[in-house]
Amino acid sequence: MHEILLFASVPASQHDELLHQLAGLAAMQPTAVLERRLLFRAFRKPGFIKPRVGGSQAHGQEAQVGDVQRLSKMLGSGMYHLQVVSDLDRDSIGGTAEDQAEWRVEFKDVPDAGAATGVTTRFAGTARLPDDYIFVLNEWGFNYHSEYVVEGNVLVLDDAVLFLHRILIIPPELQKPSRPGRPLSVLPPYDKLTPLDPSGGYVLQACFTIQDSSSPDLLRSTSQRMLALKEQLRPAIRLEPADRLALDPRVKAGTV
Repeated sequence: MHEILLFASVPASQHDELLHQLAGLAAMQPTAVLERRLLFRAFRKPGFIKPRVGGSQAHGQEAQVGDVQRLSKMLGSGMYHLQVVSDLDRDSIGGTAEDQAEWRVEFKDVPDAGAATGVTTRFAGTARLPDDYIFVLNEWGFNYHSEYVVEGNVLVLDDAVLFLHRILIIPPELQKPSRPGRPLSVLPPYDKLTPLDPSGGYVLQACFTIQDSSSPDLLRSTSQRMLALKEQLRPAIRLEPADRLALDPRVKAGTV
């Protein structure tokens, strides 16, 4: 699938007012989001070992196999960073990693070069992972690198998903994995997490998703819808395309 995107920086002092304005425009209450995000980094090109799900015999394994095979095709021959995501709630912050029931892997490709003027477009994919996801990703050629938490709110306006969020990081003194090369076994309490932006600012991401991106006309028309949304939101916030290189998920030379 393809994502059509625009972004805006939101100072902490404007967060509540903007969220209220967006809720009024969307005619809905915001949906709270709290996610744990694990970053995995490629250490060899995909395809060196054929991916397989591994030894887990959990319920729903056959569906997970299909998801994993589908995502493995998305990675091509490049070396990327991947994110493994689990939904949280405030009560599970401070709990063990096993408290998260489901994991999914999210892949975001390099934004398209020469895309429609005024928007960011990129290929994206997601797939569910089995309980032994670390084993699966190691076979793919990905090692655990780091992790963080994302908190925010989601609204839907004219089929565009608006995600007002910020990144929370784990202080170095609390980054104590049970074993090297693995995620933290116990998450710190919520009040121990700190914003990545010292000012506490947020990012607003506006996104249209196209499931079938083989049609240039559909990409073009959806990009026009995004530009129309940009104008609609201009009184409240100024949306802009992102720096293409800032969203590049490829592993840089010399970092593996």
